Amino acid sequence: MTTGAVDRGGPRYAAATDVGLVRSNNEDAFLTAPPLFAVADGMGGHRAGEVASAGAIRTLQKEAGHDTDSLVAAVQSANRVVHAEAAANPDLSGMGTTITAMMTTHDSAQIVHVGDSRAYLLRDGRLRRLTQDHTVVDRLAREGKIPAAEVDRHPQRSVLERALGVSPEVDIDVQLLDVRPGDRLLLCTDGLTSMLDDDEIREILLTESDPETAAQALIDAALAAGGKDNVTAVIVDFPRLDGASADPSRTAEQPAVVLAGGAPYPSPRLRSRGVPSTGGSMGPAGGSAPATSGPRTPTSHRASHQASYQASRGIRQAGPPGSAPGSRPSSDPSGASGGPAWRPRTRLVLGVAIVVLVLVLGLLGGFLALRSSWYVGERSGHVAVFRGVPGSFAGIRVSSLAHMTDITTVSLPAIYQQQLRDGIAAADRTAADRTAENMRHLQVPAEQIPTSTVTPTSTETASP
Repeated sequence: MTTGAVDRGGPRYAAATDVGLVRSNNEDAFLTAPPLFAVADGMGGHRAGEVASAGAIRTLQKEAGHDTDSLVAAVQSANRVVHAEAAANPDLSGMGTTITAMMTTHDSAQIVHVGDSRAYLLRDGRLRRLTQDHTVVDRLAREGKIPAAEVDRHPQRSVLERALGVSPEVDIDVQLLDVRPGDRLLLCTDGLTSMLDDDEIREILLTESDPETAAQALIDAALAAGGKDNVTAVIVDFPRLDGASADPSRTAEQPAVVLAGGAPYPSPRLRSRGVPSTGGSMGPAGGSAPATSGPRTPTSHRASHQASYQASRGIRQAGPPGSAPGSRPSSDPSGASGGPAWRPRTRLVLGVAIVVLVLVLGLLGGFLALRSSWYVGERSGHVAVFRGVPGSFAGIRVSSLAHMTDITTVSLPAIYQQQLRDGIAAADRTAADRTAENMRHLQVPAEQIPTSTVTPTSTETASP
């Protein structure tokens, strides 16, 4: 499937996607809704990958505004939507998705990124990769433990360390790119980059000037190379204007900033001049609505400052009119104090009895809750089902092993190994068993990751 359009007064763009020659369903999704563009590559057992990528794209389009802060917030929201849906439906447990999204203006592009889908910039015949894959082998290459040339062909190149939907919060790479007339930007899933190297991608982008033709040519080349995965490409061109020339003093790109999971960091440097959305098309259906937020109201510290001042000056809070300084107000309207000596003792006994009763009821409720709680975790290097909750209380384990599978944790991607160490909550025993069985679909090949120490080379490709 190929789509193409021209955004009046803005960039020209097109997108193409294909299921490939091996897979039976397409787990990729894309968005072309200027000024917002995105690609997503879902993962998970059965058809869960399609649900994850489509849900992330819909949420992104619905909640993204016209600046980086809103774009980051929309990606965090998409992460929570996918994670919540996976937690609510055992058939979708373990699903997740990559996402690479871009917000454009006439002279800039703001890029957010999680996973191993990529963004590229073609400028003056040179192809530059803008994003960093969040995979195990890419990290090993950056650390110099494997050659960079082996990354795109490594059997475990798709083992992710970061993805949407795996945890309630996710770290997001964010960067600002200054664009020039004549620049071409490409967003793509790993179905393209696993089949074609950067030189082949660059050659097609240089040869085909029309974005729609170029997007389809990339898909066709990936299929000709084997088409082992779903493949998606989104191309955005910034056309040269009559009489306009590029300003070489403009910075090509700013370093990526990693925003930790949670509320987005309000960086003024990464905010952009907004442009009105002109609509567009996307893989899955969805609406568009800008995200807005109101100003925060600062908290007054006058009361605390006054209390500190009074304490430092030895001043006590005044009591009712006519009371002595420092005396407590009397609850007796007649002004008399005291009372029968047994009253304080009776109140103390009653208070202790109430506290003990509350503790007993709390412990009983907690015990019943533990007996009805289930989670999937790790035991002796295997995926296992437990009754109770993860962790311990006062050094005592509050869970018991119900069933251990033959699925080894080392055969799973790193992000799922961490989930198992933390414990994956389940609604009941049936849901826990289904979650554990879904892990079988997420196993990766058992080849060992090499540990050679060759220094990685640059990923930049220059024109001849």
